[in-house]
Amino acid sequence: MTQAATTAVTFAIETLDQSLEEGAALLRDHWHEVALFQDLQILDPDYEIYRDAEKKNALIIATARDAQTKKLIGYHVIFLRRGLHYKGVLQAVDDIYYLEPAYRLGWTAVRLIKFAENEARRRGAQLSIARAKAKSQHGALFKRMGYELSDEVFLKRL
Repeated sequence: MTQAATTAVTFAIETLDQSLEEGAALLRDHWHEVALFQDLQILDPDYEIYRDAEKKNALIIATARDAQTKKLIGYHVIFLRRGLHYKGVLQAVDDIYYLEPAYRLGWTAVRLIKFAENEARRRGAQLSIARAKAKSQHGALFKRMGYELSDEVFLKRL
């Protein structure tokens, strides 16, 4: 087992400004790991959408940090929104989820997801929607956590 896998991790809800500088580096690693068509889908987040959601209390940025070094090692970003077809249901819709590879052993991933779910529940969300990239193992993780397969998403270059 690696040293990182045995290191304590802390979780917090942070603002975009609190997490953006460190998060940008992780986001680039995340993009390299899972994005299809990287020549087309150039990483360039529209931070104004995030800032707008944050002003409306509709953005959750759950972070994971190494307890010893305080280094950001993961995040789970969720948007809160009313269902397009079920406007009576406040949904916690995942945007992105990432954990540095050295920290993926053990329960850190589950603890981060549960931490984010609890914040969404506290804010009134009734349903959590999580997606898993085909290149990741997250689908199996979400199934073990009680999520049910609802949709499959396909991409095609036009």
